[in-house]
Amino acid sequence: MDHVQNRLVIAVFEQLGTLTEENYALRRILRRQGLSDATIQRRVAAALKRPKDHPSALDLLRQVCEEILKNLGDFDLAVALAAKQIKGKPQ
Repeated sequence: MDHVQNRLVIAVFEQLGTLTEENYALRRILRRQGLSDATIQRRVAAALKRPKDHPSALDLLRQVCEEILKNLGDFDLAVALAAKQIKGKPQ
């Protein structure tokens, strides 16, 4: 992959982090309102009209990013991650 493709993959991966933070923030708000994780998940599945066992968009995006990163070959993930400021709680 060339440099532009590498940057695009990294940008997608960074957005995954942002989406994850937003998702957890929304879940914290709903938990404070008294909803359990199971209730939240059921309501999300119902709103999206998906079966309960359907993977979330975050899970699917994470899988895509991981697969792309596995196939980058000469791309040094450790160097790229060391250059980034990682925010938020470890997951």
